Amino acid sequence: LIKLFLGKRSHIINTDISINVNKLKKEGFVWKFDEELNSRMKLSGDFVADLASIKNPLTLMYGELSASFSAKSALHMKTIKDDLTVIELKGAQHHLFLDQPVSFMEHLDEILKGY
Repeated sequence: LIKLFLGKRSHIINTDISINVNKLKKEGFVWKFDEELNSRMKLSGDFVADLASIKNPLTLMYGELSASFSAKSALHMKTIKDDLTVIELKGAQHHLFLDQPVSFMEHLDEILKGY
């Protein structure tokens, strides 16, 4: 058992976290989500107008298998900003760089060549 001290107590983490290394080796890592995030977020502004007003080249890259973002969402954004470049990363879920790191970096290299 390994004990980690992470400083002051916060709403996301406790000061004293125990990690069972043997269990971790068997089960691997999991994402830790902040269940209070949506209750703390305050939306403001006109997102449609903000997106439409961007003058610089803009690229949207999303995962083909994402449960958080879909082709329908990408199409909606494209209707707001018709010069938006949309890339659907095949075989990727929400965390593109973890699911398809090589493909993600190839696309990112191409995107950045335009700047």
